[in-house]
Amino acid sequence: MIEAAVGEKSPNKPIDVIRIQDLLNNNQRFTGMSELLDVNGQADDALFEAIQAFQVNHPGIEARTPDGIFSPGGNTLLRLEQCLNDPGCRSTLPRGFDANTLKHFDAAAFVELYARQYPQPPLGAGCSLALKGLVERIAADPDVTDLRACGDTPGPDVPLATWPVRRPPP
Repeated sequence: MIEAAVGEKSPNKPIDVIRIQDLLNNNQRFTGMSELLDVNGQADDALFEAIQAFQVNHPGIEARTPDGIFSPGGNTLLRLEQCLNDPGCRSTLPRGFDANTLKHFDAAAFVELYARQYPQPPLGAGCSLALKGLVERIAADPDVTDLRACGDTPGPDVPLATWPVRRPPP
């Protein structure tokens, strides 16, 4: 569900942070938060405190010395994701983000998130506009099944979108 660790002294990729913020908002009973976290992709003290509180208060973890980190495939993340099976689980993702595939979202929100996740080299105005246009075209294509980067960095071998396999008729 996440590509890199989220927490103190972790990579904190914005798209991963958004996922964790959303899941923590659905696990308030274990965080003791009186208010929902802002789901904005920014790793801050409120997020770090919520992670540690979750690690201390969740009955499947009950960490005495929480590390404050969610790692891909780790026990803490697995416990956090348990809420996805709960019918009361509701998305607190930012405007335009679909909780299941991230296929459907606002192109401007995507460009903003991309610029935060990959700050160097900075996107110029022309590149931002071109990326927004590309995302709008891909998102409008009904054959696109998923719109997530499949690796850590963009490049020619990292698909921006995946299409279903089409087999020739028999």
